[in-house]
Amino acid sequence: MTTTQTVLITGACGEMGHSLINFLMKQGDTKIVALDLKAEKSTSTVEYVSGSVSDSELIQKLAEQYDFNKVFHLAAILSTGGEKNPELAHEVNVEGGLNILKLARTVGVRTKQAVKVIFPSTIAVYGIANKNEKVKAGAVTEDRYLAPITMYGVNKLYIERMGTYFDSYYRYLENPRAGEFVDFRSL
Repeated sequence: MTTTQTVLITGACGEMGHSLINFLMKQGDTKIVALDLKAEKSTSTVEYVSGSVSDSELIQKLAEQYDFNKVFHLAAILSTGGEKNPELAHEVNVEGGLNILKLARTVGVRTKQAVKVIFPSTIAVYGIANKNEKVKAGAVTEDRYLAPITMYGVNKLYIERMGTYFDSYYRYLENPRAGEFVDFRSL
């Protein structure tokens, strides 16, 4: 098997992560690095790494060790967990998201190729004050009613905006072209 891409999947042991791993394995040309809190045993096609996206040292080590072409950033504290523990949700969702964007930038600058970061967002990024306003609003477009009312929605919207910033605007003194090396896509 000739590997044509190296992919990082965060939150790899969840339902979406398992399905994505199975799909990518069928492609046959992908080296998969799967990150989750309780990783499974590595196989010949998937290298599992145990850890959190909020562990900046671990994420930096992955950035140094692999030349990722894509990152599927699935790890998150979801709505119920986020409401029960907003600080943990912020740490995992926001700080973890920042770590992943920094990983993509680091790898992209080193390899001189943009790293695609695919980020699943949520309908929770939208918020409408009340039922009357909702009826009056009709169909909601992508750029309207971005007023989330849950920690999960707030975190997801923040990562969407931060990803856009890294993709389009972020520069730093050592490499003014650094933004060209992150290709952020939110679904």
